[in-house]
Amino acid sequence: AGRQNALLMLDWTFGMSLDAVEPLAVANSATSATYCKVDSQGRWTRHRLFAACVEVVQIINSTLSSSGPNNDQLNADRLYTVVDQLRLVLGSMVCREPLGSSAMPQLHSAPMEYDVGLVAALIAKLSHVAHALASEPYNIHADAILWSLAALQLARATTRAEQDGLLTIIETTMRMRTLVRALPAPIVSLARFPLMCVATDGFDQDICSRALRLCEDIDQMASPSIQESLSATSHLQRALVDMSVTRWVSGQLIVLINALRDYLLIYSKLYGVQGAGGSGSGPLERVFRHIDPIAMQPVLIAPLLFEWSLLADGHDGCRSSLPLIALAHLLRLASSLASLRLNLLPLFMCALKRPDCPPKLTLALTLQAIPHLASTQDAFATARVVSVISGLWSHSNSSLSSTNTSTRLARRRMRCLAIRAWGNVVINNPRVWRDLKPVIVQFVESIKAPQAKTREPEYEWAVLITMRDLVMRAPDRYADQILPLVYSLLNFALSSLSASSTAMLIDIACICVESDMAGVRSVWTTIVSKPAILWLSRSERAGDAATPVLEYLARFFKLVATHGEASDTYTAFRQQILWGFVSPMCANLTSGTAEPTHSSPSNVADGVFSATRPRTRDLFLSALAAYPVEEL
Repeated sequence: AGRQNALLMLDWTFGMSLDAVEPLAVANSATSATYCKVDSQGRWTRHRLFAACVEVVQIINSTLSSSGPNNDQLNADRLYTVVDQLRLVLGSMVCREPLGSSAMPQLHSAPMEYDVGLVAALIAKLSHVAHALASEPYNIHADAILWSLAALQLARATTRAEQDGLLTIIETTMRMRTLVRALPAPIVSLARFPLMCVATDGFDQDICSRALRLCEDIDQMASPSIQESLSATSHLQRALVDMSVTRWVSGQLIVLINALRDYLLIYSKLYGVQGAGGSGSGPLERVFRHIDPIAMQPVLIAPLLFEWSLLADGHDGCRSSLPLIALAHLLRLASSLASLRLNLLPLFMCALKRPDCPPKLTLALTLQAIPHLASTQDAFATARVVSVISGLWSHSNSSLSSTNTSTRLARRRMRCLAIRAWGNVVINNPRVWRDLKPVIVQFVESIKAPQAKTREPEYEWAVLITMRDLVMRAPDRYADQILPLVYSLLNFALSSLSASSTAMLIDIACICVESDMAGVRSVWTTIVSKPAILWLSRSERAGDAATPVLEYLARFFKLVATHGEASDTYTAFRQQILWGFVSPMCANLTSGTAEPTHSSPSNVADGVFSATRPRTRDLFLSALAAYPVEEL
C-alpha cells in the first residue's frame, strides 16, 4: 500500500511540475517548504520538484525486490514509464526551455535558466534506474532521444559545467554496453562530431580526455548488421511519431524529434526499406536546408560523411554519392559560419585516416574540403590547416624510402595530393604562399641538380599544376614569382623534363602573356625559344609524345600575332615567328593529307604525323589565321 501511494505521489508531483506556473499553496511542512521555493525573480524553481521525483523513484526502486514477483513486475513497468517521461522532461530542461502543457503556451514564453550540470546529474541517476528496470528487448526510445539531445547540446555548449553535464549523460549510456548496441547505428554516430569538437577545444584537459575516450569507444564499437540497424531504426521512427504529439514534449524537443525523423528517413530510403517509398531527396533537402544551421545541421549531416562503410555499392548513385553530398553541404555551412571551420577539421581528418575511405572522398577531402577551411579572416584556422597539410607532405617525404612497395606508392600519392592541397590553401589565403614557395623552389633545384635522384613524374606533374593554378587564379600576385622558376627549369633542366612537363611550363608562360604580366618578345627570348626549337626539330621522331608541347606552342604562336605592340621591331619579330615556325609547321602538318608515298620514308612520317594529330594541325592553322593578311 505504501508503494502504491508512493507511485501515486510520484504521478501527482510529475504532473504538478509540468503544469505549475505560479508558486503553489500546499501544506506547510518541511518537505513542501523545500520543494516549493520561489527564486528572487518570482519564477517557479522546478529543480526542486524534479529532484523530489528522482528521490521518490530511487526509494520505490529500492523497495521493489521486497514484494512478490507479480507485484514487482507491475510496479516496475509503471515506474519505468514514469522514469522515461521524467528523463525526457529533464532533457527539455537541458535546452533551457519553459515546460508545461501544450494547452498553455502563453504562460511559458519566458526562457528559463537551469543548471545543466544539476539536470544532467538527475538524468544520470534516472538512467541508472531505467537500465536496472528495463527488460529485453530494450525500449531504447528515451535513450535514443537523450543521446541525440546530449550530442546536439554538446556541439554548442558554452561553459565547462554544460560540457561536463552533457558528457556525463553520454558516459552513463556508454557504460550500458548492451543498451548502446541496441541503439540504431545512425543515432550512435550522431555523437562523433560533437565529441571531436570538445576533444580538440574543450574547456580543460579533463573534458578533452573524456570526449576523446568516448569518441574512441564509439569508433571501436562493433557495428550491427544492416538488418538489425534498420529494424531498430524503423521502431524508433514509429516511436518518434507518437512522441511528437505528447503533451509534455514541446519546443526544442519537438524540433529535435522532427529532425531525427527526417534523419532516420534518409537511412530508410537509402537502404530501400519497404514502405519508405520514393527517393531520399525529400528528407535530405529538409535536413540540409530547413533546419536551424547553427544548432542542428552540422550534427545531423556529419554522420552521413562516413556512410561508405555500411553498404559499399558503387553502382547505386544515391549511396555512393551521399558522402560527397554531405561534404558539400558542410562546406557550404562553413562558408556562412566562421566558427564551424575549426570544428570541421578534426572531422575531415578522422574520415581521411580511415583505411577504407573511398578514393573519391579522399580526393574531395584533401583537395577541396581541408583547403576550404583556410580564410583570410581566420588566421588561426588557416594556421591549423597549413599545419595539417605540411604534416601530410613531410610524412609522405619521410616514407618514400620504405621497402614496402605498397606503402611507398601510397605515400607518393599522398605527397602529390598534399602539394596540390597546399596550392589550394594559398588560393584561399595568399599569406600561405611564403610557406609553399620554399617547397616549390626545393623541387626546382632538385630537378636541376646533375645528381638528381629517381624521377617522380606524378609529383613533378602535381607541382607544375599547382604553379599553373596559382598563376591562373591571381597572375598579378604570382606571375613575377613563378616565371623565374619556369625560366630556370626550361633553360637549365630541359633535357630532364618530359613532354607533358614542358607543355605545362609553356602553358604557364602563355597565361602570363594573356594576363599582360609579361611581354611576348621577352617570354620568347628567355623561356619559350629553347623548348620550341628542341621539340619542333624532334616532332616527327617523337610522334605522339610531342603532341602536348606542339599544342601549347601553337597557342603561344597565336599570342605572338594578337598580343604585340605596333612597332617595326615587333613586326620583324612577328614575321620571324611566322616564317620560321608557324608556316613550316602548317605545311608539315597538312602535307600528309594526300596519300603517302611509301617509297619515301619522310613522306610516310609526314602522313602519320598529320593523321594522328588533327587537333595539333587545327591549332597551328588557327594560329596562322591570326596573323595579319598582308604579312601572309
